[in-house]
Amino acid sequence: MASGVVIAMRTGIATLDTASGELKLIAPAPFDGAVQRFNDGRCDAQGRLWVGSIHEPRDGPKASLYCVRGSRIQDAHLPVTVSNGLAFSVDSRVLYHADTSAHCIKAYDFDLQSGTIGQHRVFHQFNSGRGSGYGGRPDGAAVDSEGAYWVAMYEGGRIVKLSVDGNIVAEFPLPVRCPTMVAFGGDDMRTLFITTVRINRSDQEVRDFPASGKILQMRVDVPGSVEPMFNYDAQ
Repeated sequence: MASGVVIAMRTGIATLDTASGELKLIAPAPFDGAVQRFNDGRCDAQGRLWVGSIHEPRDGPKASLYCVRGSRIQDAHLPVTVSNGLAFSVDSRVLYHADTSAHCIKAYDFDLQSGTIGQHRVFHQFNSGRGSGYGGRPDGAAVDSEGAYWVAMYEGGRIVKLSVDGNIVAEFPLPVRCPTMVAFGGDDMRTLFITTVRINRSDQEVRDFPASGKILQMRVDVPGSVEPMFNYDAQ
């Protein structure tokens, strides 16, 4: 495919040729699309696509993380309710993965050559109390060129920067309540782009935060890195 993108849909993983508009299914979804859908993905340095799912009834950790190798989708057997926060360390030796519903980010040992996941540790556990000081729960994330982990805190109105040890080293308030994803870009990779939510939010919230649903950007001191592209031949 000369020009295009890889798309995770409810029905499966597909490629979209942006020149011709042709949509081609790579592999069907390995779950019941009536109650689950794909959510949040990223390629590793070999070009394998890792993408998680959401169990929409949210009645337990019945979703998982999957690896797309060519036309095969393999279950990594990491049970979650809402898969998010997928990212890799700069040296590709750690895979970060969040369960949004559990307010928890885990760090897994990762072997890039084989694409296998090993032991894990809790990278950061956020407070799940929904009181007046609620800080949100981890959604989409990205790692900068120094290894810090940046994560959008859904319903927390902020971006949090975590050190390689999982400690909060900086927080950035936003003019929205529900940021969903962060990505580094720009000519120098020092612009952080932030997607946000408007749909299914209350009318009062939209009035209070009129930037809801827009893409925001902010300048950062440490650049990100260019993301690997999907490699259909990666195994």
